[in-house]
Amino acid sequence: MRRKSRWFLISIPKDTQATESQFREMFSKTMNDLFGVVSYLYTIKIIYLSVKLGYMIINCNREISNYVRLCTALASVSEVEKIPCRVIHCSGTLCSIQKVLTDILVNERILSDE
Repeated sequence: MRRKSRWFLISIPKDTQATESQFREMFSKTMNDLFGVVSYLYTIKIIYLSVKLGYMIINCNREISNYVRLCTALASVSEVEKIPCRVIHCSGTLCSIQKVLTDILVNERILSDE
């Protein structure tokens, strides 16, 4: 059976000191705290992370997409440091996420539109 997934474009603070492994740990800890054993049945994959640009793309199973949306709002890297994550776009394909990210970067004048 085909695995149906959701792709999330997430905004993170620019130049944060968190690494990909810290974000992965943050999501798994928050999912476990919120949903318990159910969180171990599914995985969240960080596909792209740029702390310089302030964006992250993650992939998850479609069944838990609402849980992931909630998890991004409540997640923090450590007990001391709270990193606000905001879902900008959710899609069924990576291509549409990339188009949205490209449009955002062009509007921010980071990429040229030529």
